[in-house]
Amino acid sequence: MEKITKGFEKFTIFCCILGAVAVVVLTMTTVIDVFLRTTIRGGFGGSVELVSALLTAVVYFGAGYCTLKQGMIVVDLFKIPRPIEIFHEILSIIMSLIIVYSTTGAAFFSMHTGVASLRLGIPKWPFMFITAFGFLVMAVALLINLINDEIDRKRLANALLEGQLEDSDEDVSAIEGGA
Repeated sequence: MEKITKGFEKFTIFCCILGAVAVVVLTMTTVIDVFLRTTIRGGFGGSVELVSALLTAVVYFGAGYCTLKQGMIVVDLFKIPRPIEIFHEILSIIMSLIIVYSTTGAAFFSMHTGVASLRLGIPKWPFMFITAFGFLVMAVALLINLINDEIDRKRLANALLEGQLEDSDEDVSAIEGGA
């Protein structure tokens, strides 16, 4: 499982690089637009459409890596039992896959009907596919994290049973799902 995790992490880093390229293009678009607005009193039309489309790539190309590294902001108000945590994680995977399915369908519909932005005529479907792809990568990252968490909990429990670790509050809390 460790090789799969490392390979998937490299893939998500590549996706982040694609997102970084989108950030550079997005930033340059904004800089050029502002420069044109201040110098010749008119930016180029459609810069908002272009920036909005590129923002999709920025967000969804980075979502998988952030999920894999468990970099999402979480506020724990109370301790949730591990079975409920597992249910929540599985539900998150299922919801992500539902979003992948529906967004992919909408992207194909958009592609066949020719839906595009009003000013520049940028097709919407590539960015819908990027969104679906980002949610698919995120679902795989959630599944990898779920499997790795369970493997780590079993290793820790076995180490405690074999006496390799002291029976501290932190170790017991990690096995029970509090870590």
